Amino acid sequence: NSKMDSDILMIYDKLHESYPISVNSSLVVSPNFKIDFPILCGTSSLGKFEMLFDDVSFAFYAMHDNGEVFAHWHLQTVADAEKAVIDFMNGKITLVQFGQPNNA
Repeated sequence: NSKMDSDILMIYDKLHESYPISVNSSLVVSPNFKIDFPILCGTSSLGKFEMLFDDVSFAFYAMHDNGEVFAHWHLQTVADAEKAVIDFMNGKITLVQFGQPNNA
């Protein structure tokens, strides 16, 4: 677990001075989570995002302000995960370069 936690925290450390993002405990974000792990969160012109590490990939959820998910994908590397956060915070969703359909 420490690897996934440190990757999320590393992305946060790199980006939080440039973008209004935060790290929250999964237990705070949703009562559905039974274990405690960090979730990276932020808000931009697009809405809100939450990103977590699900043991195999970085799961990125883009949500409208009402909490409805309108985009969701899985990023394989820290670099891709970081780029997804940067793009989202800049008001861009770039699904094209992630060759992962949502149902993969």
